[in-house]
Amino acid sequence: MDNDMADQDLLERLGQELEALQTDPVGLEMRVQAVAEQHGPQVLYLSGEWLLSHGRTALALAYLERAAQAMPTHLLAAHNHAEALRQLGRSEAAALEFQRAIGLQFEFMPARQALVELLDQTLLQMRAAGHNDAAEQQARGLSHLLNETACLLFDSGQGYLAWDLYKRALVHTPRFAPALSNLGNILRLEG
Repeated sequence: MDNDMADQDLLERLGQELEALQTDPVGLEMRVQAVAEQHGPQVLYLSGEWLLSHGRTALALAYLERAAQAMPTHLLAAHNHAEALRQLGRSEAAALEFQRAIGLQFEFMPARQALVELLDQTLLQMRAAGHNDAAEQQARGLSHLLNETACLLFDSGQGYLAWDLYKRALVHTPRFAPALSNLGNILRLEG
């Protein structure tokens, strides 16, 4: 319990310092680095998360990237690193990092939802640019992700949301057998 209180105090102090140093990137970097050396990579993640939530995405990316490297099994470090990449328009890298977050916790819905949005946007861009073969491959990957996510939702009792995702999977890949089968199962269960 004492460690939790000490961590909370550190976070509050660090947040106040980051707020005060927002207009001084060099001072901000020096302070975060000093605290990270003293308290470990968790501070890099927390600093990156704070910067991301305050619209300092480019600077947040630097901290979140270092945190994700230093703590490769930290789910939120991976997710927030991916989110910073996405916000900066680095879609491919963001997709890989969202996938890594899902690999760390298969049922982590925020990463799944963000990845679905990202892949949807990429698919629209591919189709608009006339990259039909790449768009078709992207659509199949998106259908798999939607179906997988729908299965998780259905298993957790969220059948309505699952139904919607199965249907979205079929919009992208109309003859996608797993989604068709899962929709059939829902209908069977509902009578």
